[in-house]
Amino acid sequence: MLEIIFIWMLCKSMGKLLRRKGRNPLFFQIMVVLAWFMGEFGGAIVAAVVIAIQNGGVEGEIGVAHYLSAIAAALAAVGVVFLIARLLPSAYPEFAQGAGDEFIRPPADPNNPYSP
Repeated sequence: MLEIIFIWMLCKSMGKLLRRKGRNPLFFQIMVVLAWFMGEFGGAIVAAVVIAIQNGGVEGEIGVAHYLSAIAAALAAVGVVFLIARLLPSAYPEFAQGAGDEFIRPPADPNNPYSP
């Protein structure tokens, strides 16, 4: 349950980040969820293989090591998604705002028929 709340908070954070850049956050929010679960699954498999190798091919019980490695891998995967989102340029670079400001759309140009 706590993981679901944490993923929800990560998606909200991703939405704020991309809206400040004037971009639609839906794709990256979906990527956050997918990266979390795929990273968690991959981390658990890697931990299981490593523990089986250490125990001479006999798999023991699923323990704290499996869970911690799964969470670490999930955080790393989501970190990569956030890094990619941070590296995206602003949709309107001349009107980019600071880290805490809301995004402000460019002013309407009365001479431009395609202006908002």
